[in-house]
Amino acid sequence: MHLYTIVDDTNLSSGVVEIACNDDVGVSFKAEITTTLVDQQVYYIQVDGGPPSGTTGTFDIGVFGPTLSTETFEEVDRTAVSYFPNPVTNKLTLKAQQNIQNVSVFNMLGQEVMRTEMNLQSGELDMSSLQSGAYFVKVSINDTIETLRIIKK
Repeated sequence: MHLYTIVDDTNLSSGVVEIACNDDVGVSFKAEITTTLVDQQVYYIQVDGGPPSGTTGTFDIGVFGPTLSTETFEEVDRTAVSYFPNPVTNKLTLKAQQNIQNVSVFNMLGQEVMRTEMNLQSGELDMSSLQSGAYFVKVSINDTIETLRIIKK
């Protein structure tokens, strides 16, 4: 398992920095990374390996931070979008608690390179036609926009 961040969007070959790495440990095959993260920084987790060829398996990723009291959060953000994989090769999966109205993809110059309407809680965005690089994906849910930063392989 590897933890990365990007320090230079214009040069992904040298702008990607590995923060930490850990291999499977012991009989439980449990890899852990403990580090202090910077607020507002985007991080990427890479998981390598898996079950023997021809079989399927699952894994869990947990991110743990300081314990927060109920005074910190008064209501749940219903517009939160989960997405994977990142970096993406071809298809980006998007999931939300409410219907995703539409999705727009912008390159680093701010040019819209893709737009699609979903009207689903879960769907796939086909990014196979895009060149490798960094993109911003704007997801609209109930007229609220959440911006995701995606790396296309």
